[in-house]
Amino acid sequence: MVDDVKKRRYQKLGFKPQKENVYNKLLPYADKLDEESAQLYADIKTNLVKSVLAREMRPGCALWTSRLNKYVKIYGMKFSKEDHICFIKMFYELLTIPDLEPTRINKSASTLTQLLKKKYLISRDDLQLEWRPLYSLCVRVMEKSKTDIGMYRCFSTLEGTIMNVIRLARIYFPASATQEILDEFRPKLCPLSSPTILSAIQYLEIFLPVCVKPEEAPISYHLWFDELMTLWNVCHNASAWEDHMMWMIARLSSFTMGYIDWEPYVPMMFVRFSRSFQLPVAYRQKQTGKQYKIEISAMAIWITCALNGDKNSTFFHLEKFMQALESYYYPANMGRWSVKLRELLRKLAFYFVQRTTTS
Repeated sequence: MVDDVKKRRYQKLGFKPQKENVYNKLLPYADKLDEESAQLYADIKTNLVKSVLAREMRPGCALWTSRLNKYVKIYGMKFSKEDHICFIKMFYELLTIPDLEPTRINKSASTLTQLLKKKYLISRDDLQLEWRPLYSLCVRVMEKSKTDIGMYRCFSTLEGTIMNVIRLARIYFPASATQEILDEFRPKLCPLSSPTILSAIQYLEIFLPVCVKPEEAPISYHLWFDELMTLWNVCHNASAWEDHMMWMIARLSSFTMGYIDWEPYVPMMFVRFSRSFQLPVAYRQKQTGKQYKIEISAMAIWITCALNGDKNSTFFHLEKFMQALESYYYPANMGRWSVKLRELLRKLAFYFVQRTTTS
């Protein structure tokens, strides 16, 4: 009975909504919302397309983009999957227009973030996006050599908005883009030049596609995994890019649980983890002055995703790791490391529960 009512409603609307606002049905005029939203949506879609075709970025495109944002906030993703994909592609093209003014970049990026936020609505098979237009945008907006001289005046939140878009859009980068990205940044992986390798690792962490199918592994992370892990292993001098590398490895582990053999790298990882807490451990009354920085969230993600029953030694090293940290949890041993130790327990529990409930 309920399914028949839904089918009749979908037929009346002309599409199956992606994700509606569940609270709208509690309104006293809920029976009139479909007619109201259908009329508003038709106006938005028609006028937005007309504005884009006429290349009228302002006021036409700006006005109807704002109307679309309000529509999504009020009604949710109340449009078809096909329209959802078309909206994403359109705003992606608008965002990557060369020399677009910062206010339009921010508006398009915010709208695209809203459209990409619910990742489960659109799979990688339904949508693929190119990485290079976003990279060109990053270079233009975020590279200090081009912004410090005053050629581009961008407000402070623009960089964060663009980063949010990239984090959501990189799921839809094709696996074949891995080789292109490596060709772009591999020549810059020089440990002797800290700014150069820091920039390269940062961009690799941002753009490398790690959410891939198992059969796509040979053209994705197999191309760089051993190379970058070897680089990280030999550079043990508290490199500035260490945290970016850790986030890249953590993301990879979360999408490839059970497909990567972490056994050769488990001891190295836990050594890096223990150093990042800055514990008061001295050798001949001398402490190291190096500042190892690895975020607790990335650390916890990797540990929980690398656990694989009896097939590897991650649990053994985790047990020894926690035994080594146990004495620093006592109130008498409080210090600058206490906050990180507390966060470690909280994040480990959170990501472990998340893994068990989503797997």
